[in-house]
Amino acid sequence: MLRGLMNLDASNVQNHRVCRLGYWYFGDGKKMFGHLDSFQELDKVHAKFHMLCAEAINLYKASNAAKALQMTGEIEKLSNTVIAILNDIKKAKMS
Repeated sequence: MLRGLMNLDASNVQNHRVCRLGYWYFGDGKKMFGHLDSFQELDKVHAKFHMLCAEAINLYKASNAAKALQMTGEIEKLSNTVIAILNDIKKAKMS
């Protein structure tokens, strides 16, 4: 989006329950891993990720691309945290 290659709509991004991870989290994931502390932490981090993405989209569409670009570091950090938590859940499953 920041490179002008795609058009995103914040209303399609802000709800973390309706992406692939959200569907898994509130479905099969919750049944299998809902008892894990790391699983519960995933929901908070994932929700914040979506919130910041929606905020960045709104800033970009309000002609504030510079501020949207500043947010990419935090968005990337949250994305990496989501992946780390998923790896922790995977390790717990294997133990």
